[in-house]
Parts: sequence; C-alpha cells; structure tokens
Amino acid sequence: MRAALPVIAALLLLGCAQKPATPPAPPPPAPYVEGPAPTAPICAKPAEMAAFNMAATKVRFYVLARNCGHIDAYNAFITKNRPQLGNYEKTLMGYFTRAKLKGGALAAKDDYDTGLANAQSQRYGYDSTSECKGAEAYYAQLAAAKNNVELEATAAALAVSQPMKLAYCPS
Repeated sequence: MRAALPVIAALLLLGCAQKPATPPAPPPPAPYVEGPAPTAPICAKPAEMAAFNMAATKVRFYVLARNCGHIDAYNAFITKNRPQLGNYEKTLMGYFTRAKLKGGALAAKDDYDTGLANAQSQRYGYDSTSECKGAEAYYAQLAAAKNNVELEATAAALAVSQPMKLAYCPS
C-alpha cells in the first residue's frame, strides 16, 4: 500500500501540470459601416466576413492607388495575392447565392461591388492630398502579410467601410 501512494501522488501531480486547452481564436470584427447603410439580406459566416473585409480592403487600395498615382503597388498586391483574392470572390458569390435575392447572385454581387466602390470613392476621394500621405503605410501593411491568415487579419484591422451592415450568423 505504501508503494502505491507515491505512484498515485505522482499521477495526480501530472494531471495538474497539464496545460489547459487553448481556446479558439475569436472571429474577426464585423466589417465597419460608416453612416446610415442598408442591412445585409442575411447573416454572414466567418469566411464570408473575411471575404467582405478583403473586398473592401482591395477597393480601398485601388481608390488610394488611383488617386495617389500608385497603380503599380496595387497591381503588385493583386498579382501576389491573386489565388487568395479569387477564393474571396468565390466566397462572396456563395454568400449572395445563399441570400437568394430576387435579381440573382451575380446582380447582387455587382450591386455590392458598385456600392463598395462608390462608398470608398466618396469617403476618400475628396481629400486625396491628405489621404495620399498615409497611402504608402497602407500599402506596406498589406504587402507585409506573409500568408492568408495575416492578410485576413490585416484587412479586418484596417476596418474599411462597407456599403451595408453585416452581422455574423449565430453559432
């Protein structure tokens, strides 16, 4: 019996020494909406939220590049991230297909893209001088992303305005 006590004590201590399981990472914040905007037709899954963030970030990058004369930086970003950006586009089409909107997924996606471009142009197009001062830092943040996870995190952190209010689907 005495020989069993140290073994039992050692097993109990081992059980206490194990690290607790790492909790899952929280989902990225919902995309930023500036001012009054329509509510999205349906909730968005986490991958769809990431795709909305990336779409807004890409359009913001384009507006800055066009207004500030840095189209080469934009083209380099698109070329570097073409496979991921294509996946985000497919995810957005999936969202609009899932929404089952009256005009169809492609029309809804086109309307979203137009609204996004208009929102970015209106928000940032009036004062391009001050916007261009921060443009290179914006490009550098996106260029520094080494993989898809970093690219999504950067897009979420940049909090580029959306043309509609999005909400996460309940888990």
